[in-house]
Amino acid sequence: MFMISSFPSISIEDTNNVRQVIKRLPVSTGFKGLGIVSAPDGNWHDRGTYLLQEKIHPWNASITSTYLQRHDVYRSATTGIFKSIDYSLPVTFYEFQTMS
Repeated sequence: MFMISSFPSISIEDTNNVRQVIKRLPVSTGFKGLGIVSAPDGNWHDRGTYLLQEKIHPWNASITSTYLQRHDVYRSATTGIFKSIDYSLPVTFYEFQTMS
């Protein structure tokens, strides 16, 4: 098994011509790109964690702490949080145990 730290660092110049070191992650660790969190080995565990912690829980906390009408909550859900979930559905699949 190779250790990530055993490989030399990779760097690239950014748009300001400043050299940036590229962060290396394990292949089972998901990374967000274009709104999708995926891992190189194909697992979607980090996607479910991202949706719950970064999208669903904050949205739920903000909705439950307000005095909105039902139709306002529905509009917020269908135009906001549901879009975050729907965007990735064509490329992801969750089992019930994964989301629990």
